[in-house]
Amino acid sequence: MNLRPLLTLTIAPLFLLGCDYYDGRLKIVNKTPQVLAAEVCPDTLPRSSCFNHPAFYQQARIRPDSTYSPLMPEANGWEKAIFRSQNNQLNLFVFRLDSLDKYQSIDTLIARKMYRRLSRSKQQLINDNWRITIQ
Repeated sequence: MNLRPLLTLTIAPLFLLGCDYYDGRLKIVNKTPQVLAAEVCPDTLPRSSCFNHPAFYQQARIRPDSTYSPLMPEANGWEKAIFRSQNNQLNLFVFRLDSLDKYQSIDTLIARKMYRRLSRSKQQLINDNWRITIQ
């Protein structure tokens, strides 16, 4: 008896149910001469709980004249992030990597206000094709 068709019908739905969907629409464009890192937080002020992993920023660096496309879990994840935020906007916090290298602490950068916040509404992001340019 050939069990291959039976196994295929049994296992294939498990793979389909286990698929994760990600929203990769957001594009962060670095038009500055500095290497940057960026993080989205639901608050309008950065909190340590959003930013506790300096090693992440070292890996997810955004070089000058390059584009970074962070992924948000779930289909339409960026829209859901906007809905969950305190100001109904996408709050992007931008850090300079040379400052992180110097202080070795995101908390220090936050305490010294060494970041930029860029907030965009859903409509602004749609109008800009989900692209945020840092200049």
